[in-house]
Amino acid sequence: MKLSGTSNVLILSSVPFIMVLGNTMLFPNFPEMAKDLEITRKQLSYLVLAISLPSAFLAPFTGILADRWGRKTILVPSLLIYGLGGLVSGLSVFLTENPYLYILLGRVIQGLGSAGPMHLATVMAGDLFQDSERIKAVGYLETANASGKVVSPLLGSIVGLIGWYAPFFVYPLLSVPVALAVWVTIKDTRREPTPHFNFKALKNITTPHNIMGLLSGFFTLFLLFETLFWLSDISADQLELNRLLRGFIISLPVIVVATVSTLAERFEQKLHPKGALTLGLIILALAVAALPILFKSFWLWPLLIAIGIGVGLILPTLDLISTSQIGSDGRATITSAYSSIRSLGAAIAPFSFAILNEISMSFSFWLPASLTILTALASWKFINTDELEHRLL
Repeated sequence: MKLSGTSNVLILSSVPFIMVLGNTMLFPNFPEMAKDLEITRKQLSYLVLAISLPSAFLAPFTGILADRWGRKTILVPSLLIYGLGGLVSGLSVFLTENPYLYILLGRVIQGLGSAGPMHLATVMAGDLFQDSERIKAVGYLETANASGKVVSPLLGSIVGLIGWYAPFFVYPLLSVPVALAVWVTIKDTRREPTPHFNFKALKNITTPHNIMGLLSGFFTLFLLFETLFWLSDISADQLELNRLLRGFIISLPVIVVATVSTLAERFEQKLHPKGALTLGLIILALAVAALPILFKSFWLWPLLIAIGIGVGLILPTLDLISTSQIGSDGRATITSAYSSIRSLGAAIAPFSFAILNEISMSFSFWLPASLTILTALASWKFINTDELEHRLL
């Protein structure tokens, strides 16, 4: 890449980095938050649901609007709204007697802001680069995504030493300067806004190829966030770790995600995108299924590493598939659908775990892991990367 292209990638990479702080930065502080606010595990899960659910449902609309009006026109205001939500949540701790509902309100505002930035940054990278450079660009963005997940629990645990509410103020401190950098530095990659909805892109979402891609994204984020939420719980109660060690153990799977994502291009060339996706889903599902059996032994650590390997194989491959299969006119629409379903998986995972865990911890892991195995097998059959816009291999 040329220098100008590299600077664009660096700025765009900061967007997913900030977005993934939305949930994982809070996880190490959940035990203290629950104690101070006197709330249950289920009520804690609402804090994840409040930001991820609006993001999941609004993401497709931000993609359609970005295809019509331009990428930056949607991306920059979204970043500012995301930061505003964090500010509302943080200030409510000091300005209200019972801040829980106001924290939820701030999280909903964050969810409105987080609906667009993650996938629009990927879309802009897909617009700016072609062929092998596109693989590198989306790989860098996914690496930034994974790096944010790595830094997020550690940053949350360190900032949380000030108070469990302190991470809320990190969101506006980071999102505002990034929004300004995107607005000033990067030229909008959609120069001629489309005056109508892209029905071809909407129809394309319903093909077996994309349905399996969407299901793959859903179960990947579901299993990852279920694991991270569970780790925040057991690391305090059963493993009796302090806040900093909780941050480390929660970050371990995503440290591996970051490492594997940096090698995304090599895996996709050796295994083919479909092979990388299928292998990643199987590794992820088997590791998660083994957690309730082996988590009190040494095998917890290899299993967390295996989860990171699986996710690291899956996410860059899905980004590549979603940004390369159709022309740039509908790229935001199709990519937003992938982002939406991933957000939905992240949104309902902690809540589902809180409910299913009342039946059995094993069942809460084995059920989604089994569905993920089925998705892996169906993806191998139905995903056709020969239909992508450019031959990638």
